[in-house]
Amino acid sequence: MKEIEDFLRENRPITKDDPTFILETQRRMEQVEGIKGEVDRQRRHGRVALILALAVGLAFVWYRRMSYRTFGGITGDLAGWFVTVAELMAMIAGWIAGML
Repeated sequence: MKEIEDFLRENRPITKDDPTFILETQRRMEQVEGIKGEVDRQRRHGRVALILALAVGLAFVWYRRMSYRTFGGITGDLAGWFVTVAELMAMIAGWIAGML
């Protein structure tokens, strides 16, 4: 921010001095910084969502493989068990992704 202010002071327009110019420019730069922060937050949310989707997808692959190998197919009880495990995996993955 300091570099921008110095640049603006060195390259100010050849017009009558207007003290509000620097204040207005600083206000606009703060708005740009706010937009950058929001973009970074949105990217982080996207990464968390991707990690959650991958965790639940891996839980499904494991569940399907285990149910066919152990039980010979998918039953209602196994489906309920999968929902519980998938929720647990999503919660753990969300906690881990939140720490990244």
